[in-house]
Amino acid sequence: MTSIRRNRASRVHRLGAVVILALAVASAVYADTTYYYIGAYNDTASDPPFAGGADNSTRCQLLIMRSEVARRGRIASFAMQAFTNFDSERYDSLRILVCPTPIENVSSNFQDNYGGNTPTTILSVPSRYMTAQRQEWNVFDATVPFYYGDSQNLLVEIKWLGDDDRDAPHAVGGGIAGNRMLLAPADTAVTGAMGPFMRTRIGITDRYLGGLLAPNGNEFWAGGDTQMITWSIDPKDYFYTRLLLSTDGGGTYPTVIAQSLTPTDTVYGWAVPELNNASCRVKVQAYDSTDSLVFEDPSNTNFTIDSQNPLAPDLVFPPNNGAVNVQTVVFRWHRAPDNLAGIGYHTIQIAYDSMFGAMVDTARRTDTTYARLLLADTSYYWRVRGTDRSGNVGPWSQTWKFEIDVQTPAVPALLEPLAGQWLRSSTVQFHWGPVSFRTPVLSAVRYILQLDTLQSIRPLYTDTAAAIYDTFSSLPEHRYWWRVRAYDLAGNQGAFSPIRGFGIDSTGPSIPSLIYPPHLGSIATDTTSLIWHASPDNLSGTEIYHVQLARDGSFADTIALPPGPTMPDTAVVANLPGMMNYYWRVRARDTAGNWCNWSPVRQFTGGVGVAEQPGILPSVAHMECQPNPSSGRTSIRLALPLPTDVSVAVYNAAGMRVGLLWKGRLPAGQHRFDWDAEVAADRAVGPGVYYIRATAGQWTRVTSVRVVR
Repeated sequence: MTSIRRNRASRVHRLGAVVILALAVASAVYADTTYYYIGAYNDTASDPPFAGGADNSTRCQLLIMRSEVARRGRIASFAMQAFTNFDSERYDSLRILVCPTPIENVSSNFQDNYGGNTPTTILSVPSRYMTAQRQEWNVFDATVPFYYGDSQNLLVEIKWLGDDDRDAPHAVGGGIAGNRMLLAPADTAVTGAMGPFMRTRIGITDRYLGGLLAPNGNEFWAGGDTQMITWSIDPKDYFYTRLLLSTDGGGTYPTVIAQSLTPTDTVYGWAVPELNNASCRVKVQAYDSTDSLVFEDPSNTNFTIDSQNPLAPDLVFPPNNGAVNVQTVVFRWHRAPDNLAGIGYHTIQIAYDSMFGAMVDTARRTDTTYARLLLADTSYYWRVRGTDRSGNVGPWSQTWKFEIDVQTPAVPALLEPLAGQWLRSSTVQFHWGPVSFRTPVLSAVRYILQLDTLQSIRPLYTDTAAAIYDTFSSLPEHRYWWRVRAYDLAGNQGAFSPIRGFGIDSTGPSIPSLIYPPHLGSIATDTTSLIWHASPDNLSGTEIYHVQLARDGSFADTIALPPGPTMPDTAVVANLPGMMNYYWRVRARDTAGNWCNWSPVRQFTGGVGVAEQPGILPSVAHMECQPNPSSGRTSIRLALPLPTDVSVAVYNAAGMRVGLLWKGRLPAGQHRFDWDAEVAADRAVGPGVYYIRATAGQWTRVTSVRVVR
């Protein structure tokens, strides 16, 4: 919508008579530009200067009163509208000059109208055709900036050479009719008392050339620092500038940064206040000599003032007192916490010492990782700190130490349990030799122990240990195999040790069954064999028997016996005083050291007959096996005092018969039976313990034989 201020007088003047009319128009050719009609406004009706120049130009001076212009700012453009009887009108050497002036009425003396000021040519066009009959606006951008501060009236001077399409110059002359500047053409064919006319509008924008450069949004400044506020502005037509600060995003500007800066100042070193605010803006203002604001420009968007340092970051990898087995180490840490501006970058330091005197590397990273090639088998220290986008530097993180260790640990030597050892306790302590004596001593060594009931080791149990000991509790009775390997904190693993076997046996052997002498029986000699059945054992096997012989049933008066064999089931006792009662019992111990209970006590009477003479058959049956242990062949000798039915058989440890050596009647005397384990009659046998059982009438004798290969 166009608002037009009507002229107070509408007159037509001859040559040199002009009435100036100023019509304020709200419509604009450019978005931020307000246009004003230049027309007649002259209360005194004096002759305004409207005449020809020495160069045959038409020259016009128009006065705009300061009260008629509603805004201050830069004269940005001119808009002209020409009308003739032709489609277009050409204007040669079009020039527009402006000049502030204190006068209120123009006169025919052009120099006097300037009021002592110097005019500025803001537009110069050599030649321009302008549409005419369609009355379209022809816009000319000012080529020279001019700032109108509303401190004085404004004199606008227009000079041109007019020509129609026949290149005939206009005669100098013209006038004003309403808001039209009338021209008197030289061509008499162009009729009409008014002749052609031209309208002119002047466009004023409140934005000067230039503006605030920094901070203009998204900057991060630290409180206490000195930062440069910069702006760009033509210093013409203003007297001083000042700078203001807003902390509410431009809603208000209560803080004055600088009060009075000269027009030539475009940089100001600002001591940034100690604030923590992300909604800051700066505004530059320009004032004229009457303290009237003629220009201002704020930051486009918010910037941040951050006066608080970031916190120390948390380190992630390599771990403190840890180790890695690669030389290209990727350091990782968490981003340093920051209250406002956010972290701009992190600084990482790597050194050979904890004081960071022997520096290896210092680097800046915008992320939270850093890869570095380092020396093998060496210790390092590292730390990180953050710097926010405002430049505030946070404290260093904790200092962490780590090692680069690429050496493989040695193979541990197994110490306990011993190979083949049988243990009675279900809690087993394993012990092996250390391998942390590497030179140089690098990352701490750990161990992996594997335990299984199979020699191939699946494993059934696995455990790790920091020391050279490890304990397993509540292990069931069984035979076990174990091994150990070493690894360090860098992840280097050594080879497994050789496999070693042991067993757990907490159950004793069976109680022996006594055979000879028979309970409450008598022997005729002072030498006798104490005979019992072998005591089988569940796991480790019976190792030894303990025989006690005494003259009383409480075994307080015992008779010393020679040590028995490792696998005996016969104890030969000599020089027993005759006609005395004797008591005896037997118990067995397995390889693990478990003893069984004593057998029931047996009693016999010794030395009741005449001593046997050499060559006379013994009064009771007697048997012995030689050799024992054997490689597979054993001779069994049997002495019979009387003819009797005899049976001699061989049994394995499971009680199965593996051979029958004799069954039938034999006369009294010495008899020999040979048994070859490799060609056993009933079935093939292997190494182990076997039992020879001889029966002669009511007499039974069992002897064990160990077969080894």
